[in-house]
Amino acid sequence: EMHKLGRLFRKCTIDADCRYEGFYTCRDSKCIRKPILAILPSEIVGYVLIFFSMLLSNMAGMGGSFFSVPILYEFFKFEFQKASGYSAFFNLLVAILRFMYYFKSKHPNKPHQTLVDYETVVILLPLGILGIFIGDIFYNVLPFIVIAILLGIMLFGRST
Repeated sequence: EMHKLGRLFRKCTIDADCRYEGFYTCRDSKCIRKPILAILPSEIVGYVLIFFSMLLSNMAGMGGSFFSVPILYEFFKFEFQKASGYSAFFNLLVAILRFMYYFKSKHPNKPHQTLVDYETVVILLPLGILGIFIGDIFYNVLPFIVIAILLGIMLFGRST
């Protein structure tokens, strides 16, 4: 499958035709990502940054995707869509580990109640799943530039 940049397919004749030389090589007139075990120096920095950003984000009670998407884009040269998918996977793994850790923990002020309020989870989970489906529809219908602008507005609004 050809390397997808934004929504454009990249064809090539030599490696230099591929965006992010070193991360992608030209094979059969297609830009193909390098093997995952062929680690470049910038990726080592990226691994360290991902580790610490996820560590600090989870200590603060955030998921960590706010930091991991730009790190995956800058240090691993993944497109935003693929970086978002990997970030969501990281968050899933962290959420599963956090759930296993806190599953039987008791609330500090209410010893008869668990630390996790499962009634809230039952309300929020269906809304999150609905948001995923609607977001997937928007991703497949809207042009990339509109998605990027909406993401920028959302992140700016979140920061104020």
